[in-house]
Amino acid sequence: MNQKLHFPTFSVFAVMIVPLMVLLGESHERNDPPGKQSRSDPDFVVSLTVSGDEVNGNPIPYVLRFGFKPEATDGYDEENDDWSGDRYAPPPPPPPSFDAALSWQQDRYYTQILNGSANDLLEHVWDIQLQYPEDEIIQVTWNNTGWSNLMTSCQLQDAFGAELISIDMIDLIPAITTTGCSLDTTNSNQPILTISNPAFTILKVKVTPMANAFLNQTPFADAGENQTVFELNQAGVNDTTGAPLFSPTVVTLDGSGSFDPDLNILAYDWESLDGILLVNEDTQYPTFEAPEVSESTQYKFKLVVNDEEFESEPDTVNVIVMPNLPVAVAGEDFGVAEGIQAVLDGSGSYSPDGFNLSFTWTVPMGINDYLGVTDDSLIFTAPAVDEPTEYLFSLVVNDGDFDSGPDSILVTVLENGPPVANAGTDQTVIEDIEVTLDGLHSYDPSTTGTFTFLWTSVDGTIILSDPAETNPTFLSPQVEDTTDFIFTLVVNDGAYDSEPDTATVTVLMQNFNTELVGHLEYEQGLNDVWGYTAADGNEYALVGSNTGTSIVDVTTNPSEPEEVAFISGLESTWRDIKTYQNYMYVCTEAQQGIQVVDISSPEEAALVETWTGANDEGVSVHNIFQGDGYLYVVGTNASFGDMHILDLSNPAAPVLVGTWTGEYLHDVYVRDNYAYGAGIYSSTMYIIDISDKSNPTTVASWTYPG
Repeated sequence: MNQKLHFPTFSVFAVMIVPLMVLLGESHERNDPPGKQSRSDPDFVVSLTVSGDEVNGNPIPYVLRFGFKPEATDGYDEENDDWSGDRYAPPPPPPPSFDAALSWQQDRYYTQILNGSANDLLEHVWDIQLQYPEDEIIQVTWNNTGWSNLMTSCQLQDAFGAELISIDMIDLIPAITTTGCSLDTTNSNQPILTISNPAFTILKVKVTPMANAFLNQTPFADAGENQTVFELNQAGVNDTTGAPLFSPTVVTLDGSGSFDPDLNILAYDWESLDGILLVNEDTQYPTFEAPEVSESTQYKFKLVVNDEEFESEPDTVNVIVMPNLPVAVAGEDFGVAEGIQAVLDGSGSYSPDGFNLSFTWTVPMGINDYLGVTDDSLIFTAPAVDEPTEYLFSLVVNDGDFDSGPDSILVTVLENGPPVANAGTDQTVIEDIEVTLDGLHSYDPSTTGTFTFLWTSVDGTIILSDPAETNPTFLSPQVEDTTDFIFTLVVNDGAYDSEPDTATVTVLMQNFNTELVGHLEYEQGLNDVWGYTAADGNEYALVGSNTGTSIVDVTTNPSEPEEVAFISGLESTWRDIKTYQNYMYVCTEAQQGIQVVDISSPEEAALVETWTGANDEGVSVHNIFQGDGYLYVVGTNASFGDMHILDLSNPAAPVLVGTWTGEYLHDVYVRDNYAYGAGIYSSTMYIIDISDKSNPTTVASWTYPG
């Protein structure tokens, strides 16, 4: 923009249009209603901008508008068809946050327009309330173009009787008699008052309006600040490689600083003087895509605004588009032990334009054994050291035209010593199961590098899946008696072997014989049993009977199990029981639904809920399965599907979240987001994808004989 200082006008806070009270400041009271507009009534709106604090290097601006209109009152005026009305300011944030607002009649405003009347050409006073940011610096700026045609006088003064600050805002005649305040009039149309003395919490704007000699005034175009942008902007990353993805930078021009003294609505006419295609060139914020450039290139844009009667003088703004430089990525800092070969990986470097890169590594003094200075990876051997020593490498890449900035990587070389093997804890297992050895906690105290593993079976009878793995596996053998198998682990850091560490795996001979310890007789038929362990460690049998569910203590006296609670239900020869957390779920082929029973204290078990289906219909259920916090319900008579998925997030109140419709399932098993269902009437097995519980779908099915 030519010869203007302009602060960005982005919105800092969402302004709430609500009344605010208990604020300080002088007021000008006027009881006369606004009169009909005439050529002599003052009719103008001007503004000043108060800035402080910084967000991303830009000061936060508050634009405070004041003035006179014949249709305004001296109170709060709503927006109407002729003008945008007054605008309240919200309460200030807690100190030391920056804040500024106009104070008028004990209210806070961003815009407060008074009644303009040729009978009231007297001095009117607005207060500016200030709250200082943490750096205690505030700037006040205004564009006084044309003010001499609107006001007889306009003074900006302190609240101490104008003893310390008194500035003629039109002619810029300052009278400042205190430290911490300065007025910059380099641009006579855009002066800047800087205040760094937080004692000035209130400034006064004293305005004596002039009789209006104009029915309409020429608007002012403001094309915004000059900009410098890169031709490309990162738009994301490649999902597979993680490499950055780029698209042309979208540049937004900003004409929001344009204004009309009469507050008329403006029409915008932007024009590129260099053939750039603008989008929405008739709005405040047109955009364009930055063109490809081989060198820094300046583009100029012109803005003219129109209030339907007068056209403004043009204002221009320059946008410099720069080619994107390549980016060097030398990798993350790391440590390595002396004598170990290390690799620096610069393959993450990139050119936003997609050009091929050349690489140049800078190797510090003290590193003598290396290769690949012009490759994407540099290989070197860490030198011998007497104490931890840092070496700073740097990488520069070139895309054929431009060098990147250097990127550095710090490598700390440590004195080397043997690593420490950790073969894990001893284990006790039964025959014929997969056993996993654990060397994960092995470490090297002198380096953050990697090392190799070597596992050995001491008696040579066990064959490991891979002796060089961190966690090799084997199948526990059959034994004639309890037998110990010992394994040793040695790790190597590239220079030293560790001392061996051992882990013992004890294999127990399985005894398939069982012995009856106790029993409990019932006077009715039984149909299911499930187990439950209470919080105190006691175990209970959950026994389904023809008329309900029996809860049996099998821990206190295993030889004489005792029924401690009974949950009644509709009579049926079939029940199925499952548990989740401290709740028991019971289904039956009677049309009873699913009972939800609180068994946190089994002796005081209580029915807390009965799930009866989406339509609250009587539901008979043949089987249920609990897995991953959901209850899978099959074998129902419900009309809304053949498998129902209930969410147990609230275990006391299951919620239906999904259904599957295929055919009647006799039983179901769930694992790893798949349900395996048995359709007994068609001899069909189903595999159902339940990763989306709200939309289970069949992924495979097959029939079986019988």
